[in-house]
Amino acid sequence: MSTQINPKDYVMSFEQPITTQHVFGYMSGLHQQVGSFDYGQRVRVDTLNQAGQSFELSDDDYQALLQAYRQIDIPADQWLFIEVEVDEHCTVLGWQLVVLPYSLDYAIYLMQCAYQRQQVIELLQFIQQLDSKALQSFMWSLFSQPQLALRFLANPASKNHHHAYPGGLLEHSLECMKMVKAAMEQVKHFSKREKDLTQVAALLHDIGKTQTLNPKGELTMEGFNVNHEHYTLSLMADELKQLKKTYEQAAIALEYMLTWKLTDGYPKFIGANLIKAADRVSTGVQMREEAFAALPDYYHFTQVQTANRSVHLSRLN
Repeated sequence: MSTQINPKDYVMSFEQPITTQHVFGYMSGLHQQVGSFDYGQRVRVDTLNQAGQSFELSDDDYQALLQAYRQIDIPADQWLFIEVEVDEHCTVLGWQLVVLPYSLDYAIYLMQCAYQRQQVIELLQFIQQLDSKALQSFMWSLFSQPQLALRFLANPASKNHHHAYPGGLLEHSLECMKMVKAAMEQVKHFSKREKDLTQVAALLHDIGKTQTLNPKGELTMEGFNVNHEHYTLSLMADELKQLKKTYEQAAIALEYMLTWKLTDGYPKFIGANLIKAADRVSTGVQMREEAFAALPDYYHFTQVQTANRSVHLSRLN
């Protein structure tokens, strides 16, 4: 998949320690070399510009990676990718596997879009573990749009309210998704598919901000005139239309949870309440952290000015 968008126009490069680097590509080999000068355990990674780079693994990493490789499910239309962190001697310090339906150049594009590489991998790994293949396809299709992907991964979550910094939208969305997951795991009356769908809704609840803000935190023309909630469903209209053909119940439930408001009364899908609660908690905690960041520990009260009002905040130490 090719794209004309250069994420580097919007995203500052993520500085790594001088002695380490991150390499992302196809995992093309895992082998032991015995009886030669170049002995030991190694993983081979095919990158975009160089095929067959080989990196040394510790015994523990080799066994862990071998076990993970044997257990992972790779659909016929997808590919196994690996990100390795290596030192100046090409020794692997850490690794992560992810299975994607994207080409290597587009997968690297997604990695370059975000300010925190780990958060992109968390997003992609979440999609991969979804129980429903129809819901999985819905998410893969949604993030196969380069412009939408760029803004979802690089945008702030607001202009001057909460998570108002590059990458804040992805950070806030993942926080909400994780809080919803943790809450639903405490209650036994949710099926795996309802848990998955509610987490998807939590992840996408602010997707309209990809239309109303740009990666630099500036309001777009749409943002000057229309609230981001009005774009939530229209941005994924084609994907929802396809989801209705393959998993109609999920498409309708997703539309409901993404548009339900507290003023609508008790929600038909209980997860909608969890999404609103997670949204408020994620927003409030980040606002409070920023408000108290420059204050000494004995300060228990402060206030922060948002776009609409002054908010008083308290904490216990």
